[in-house]
Amino acid sequence: EFGKSDKVFISSWATAEAIINNRLKPNPVFRVSAHDKMVAPFLARQAVKRGKKVALLLENSAWGRGNHEELVKALKNSGVRPKREEFFNADQKEFVTELKAIEDSGAEVLLMAANPAEAKEIVKAMIARPRKIPIIAHWGFTGGTFGADLAEELKSVDLSFLQTNAFVGNTRPFAAKVATEYLASYGGTEPIDILAAAGVARAYDAMRLAGIALEAQAKKPKLTLIKAMEEITGYEGVVASYKYPFKGQREALDTTVYRLGRYDGSGRIVPLERQK
Repeated sequence: EFGKSDKVFISSWATAEAIINNRLKPNPVFRVSAHDKMVAPFLARQAVKRGKKVALLLENSAWGRGNHEELVKALKNSGVRPKREEFFNADQKEFVTELKAIEDSGAEVLLMAANPAEAKEIVKAMIARPRKIPIIAHWGFTGGTFGADLAEELKSVDLSFLQTNAFVGNTRPFAAKVATEYLASYGGTEPIDILAAAGVARAYDAMRLAGIALEAQAKKPKLTLIKAMEEITGYEGVVASYKYPFKGQREALDTTVYRLGRYDGSGRIVPLERQK
């Protein structure tokens, strides 16, 4: 059963607090991804740079509500209270009411947490608004072909979103090697062609870290896999340099690898300049 055998579970995409703080003892879950408690202050800082009048548009789910709690807290720490807070349901098709309320509030920038289906409708609805408010978003919609599907529409919307270090602009020595091997296996001609590249990079590092733990366990049969993960001393990965990534914690990454991305004219993800 989950948490009762010598197995580990490694998240390279999900960001919710409850994934790691799950009350399991010993905790078999490790994360090589972002963490919403750290994501919220990062996104809030980016939003406040664009304007003090910030609105929230979030999925009505545990993920969305968790982001709401953390974003409100992070904005408060910047001396900002949201001008409007709107929630939407999964599979919702119509966003005129929410976007009109946000627009009427005087918001200068919109913080969004949405998955692909709803994010597509939000972008289309924003295009039709008389005032197109810039959107800074979580990465929920970036895992598939969102950018290619809306390549033309995105030219009319100011949309940026959370990313971690991936391959484009990554000068870490291992990044180029992994990108070349990935393109040879799955197609494409350059790193920008890798779909959901940030997720690919994190997943690669996650599996390499798991491999290090498995090798250590093979040498010490009495060593549990959970303990082997906790004892990893270091690894030079695609996303980051991991030094004791799981010593006393379950989060391998911190905000030093966070950045904003956007879609280029062909719907491919490109990084913006590194933000603080």
